[in-house]
Amino acid sequence: MSDIDVEPRSRSATGAVIIAVIFLAVLGTGVGIVLGTQQKNKDRAENTASNSTPSATASPDVTVTQTTEPTDSSTSGGTKTKPPTSTKSYRPTTRDDCPQQTDEAAGTSLTVKLYIKTNRSEVWICEGGGRLVYQGHVLGSGFPAATSGSTLFISTVNYEAGIYGAQNGDTRYLVSPERLRILKNGEEISNEPAVDTYSG
Repeated sequence: MSDIDVEPRSRSATGAVIIAVIFLAVLGTGVGIVLGTQQKNKDRAENTASNSTPSATASPDVTVTQTTEPTDSSTSGGTKTKPPTSTKSYRPTTRDDCPQQTDEAAGTSLTVKLYIKTNRSEVWICEGGGRLVYQGHVLGSGFPAATSGSTLFISTVNYEAGIYGAQNGDTRYLVSPERLRILKNGEEISNEPAVDTYSG
């Protein structure tokens, strides 16, 4: 073999190596771009999922625990958890105006017939839409809706001999300007004298 034969082979081998290196560089760059794009899309999806909850809400989430009593011998009472009836803000309550929550639950504008406040609770007997309704509220607790863990709305109220009566299952609420009486299965469980009264 002569020197002339060796030189063309080394040139062609060098050219092949250069082409192979360029091909691998282009291939590696392409794979890197594809993998980088996939990771970027994955990161973007994770960020979107983690930021999908609002940063501020009108009021905190509240869970209301409601105890149900048996209505007859074939059913049993229990405790169930339900979402709050409402999470919006309401105007402050006053003794001479039915709470906004009560108007909302009744579906009409109401006026106060009687308001009493005891050491433990306050009650509005409101009138509107051709009926009387009962709104109770435990003092020192929130008023997130007409019915919640600290409030009670009853859509039917009877009036007899100066006393308003409202029935909720086996519990009866008797409201007069002098007091709030609560009876369960006919037995008095609470008798709260009024410390403040308003008649509309």
